[in-house]
Amino acid sequence: MLLVRAQENRSPAVGEVRVAELLQRVIARANDLAAAAGVSLSVSAPSDLVVYADTGLLERVFDNLLRNGILALVIGTILAI
Repeated sequence: MLLVRAQENRSPAVGEVRVAELLQRVIARANDLAAAAGVSLSVSAPSDLVVYADTGLLERVFDNLLRNGILALVIGTILAI
């Protein structure tokens, strides 16, 4: 997807992103992997925190960070964002 954007000379779709909502979606997607690895997930973000970013790209960043963190941790660990 990023390569296609670069080849088409398109910029990321930057807009207002509510971070707490984005993190809840990311955590929901990672719950099964975390449970299988014996890792607990915790998120703490101010409900009014807003950044300007490409939502899809920012979700991808957090998806990758969570996946890497889950796979690197030992059973019984809490991964907190």
